Amino acid sequence: MCVVHQANCAVEPLKHGSVGPCARQQQADEAKELDKLLSRKSMLQQKQSEFADCIRKLGSLPKDAFDESRRTLSSKQLMDQIDKCHQELQKLGHVNKKALDQYANFNEQRDRLLERQTELDDAESSIKTLIDSLDLKKDEAMERTFKGVAKHFTEVFRELVPGGTGKLIMKSAAPDENAADAASRMSTYQGITIKVQFVGGADTYTMQQLSGGQKTMVALCLIFAIQRCDPAPFYIFDEIDANLDAAHRASLAKMIERQAAEPEEQPEGSDAQRQATQFITTTFRPELIHAGDQFYGVTHRNKASTIKTIDKAEALRIITEDQSRAKQHVDK
Repeated sequence: MCVVHQANCAVEPLKHGSVGPCARQQQADEAKELDKLLSRKSMLQQKQSEFADCIRKLGSLPKDAFDESRRTLSSKQLMDQIDKCHQELQKLGHVNKKALDQYANFNEQRDRLLERQTELDDAESSIKTLIDSLDLKKDEAMERTFKGVAKHFTEVFRELVPGGTGKLIMKSAAPDENAADAASRMSTYQGITIKVQFVGGADTYTMQQLSGGQKTMVALCLIFAIQRCDPAPFYIFDEIDANLDAAHRASLAKMIERQAAEPEEQPEGSDAQRQATQFITTTFRPELIHAGDQFYGVTHRNKASTIKTIDKAEALRIITEDQSRAKQHVDK
């Protein structure tokens, strides 16, 4: 549509497809306006790029930097705020522009370290719980083992020394009668003492008051008591009957014969789960020979020892000859 101003232009007849002077003027004005807008757009895009570079140089920004209320401000107001920020930054002097990034980094590291610390604390607590549990089981096992050995010691002593009594006693500094757990009781224990009474003795003796033969009997009773609690496949005894009298040697021979018996040969009432044990002994007394089932003679000639298999009669003959030589040596 064209508005005709008589003062500016004359009305001319328009040919088909042609444009009048007013339309051309309007198109020129619109083109100029479009150029201005494009120039302004280019300038604004350049400023946007510059501001984006500035923001990148600043590093991480706080959340309030992205306040939605600033979107309603005009360009002039925004530029005023930017200039004000620049002035404030210049007053600060040297500023670590990566401080926010470093702060965020350190926060992440701290969180990871705190998480790791929590895991280590949990692991430490689990390990301490396991240690306490194992210590409790150890203390219970020690008490259980001692009670078993003490019980068998009394039984074995009664078998080896008919009419006698023997006890294993756990010494305690200040026994707590109300202690419910083994750890509390074990903490008061100071050691083990042995008290025995032989046939015909009116008093109870400790190890320091016993003779050599009596100490041997007590030691053998302890060995057999431990064997009944925790059997070993075989034992080696070297002249354990040297200091014993005939009665005690006979009791010892019967004990070894009973302990070495196969399960089906064990007397009624014995522990059927106990396995047979092999005993290897050296002796110069006939009692252990009568209880043995395999014999070896050891001779020493020309600075060399010779071992040969012998029967029971030959073993008894060797022992009789040795006792005769020893008696003749004493008589001289």
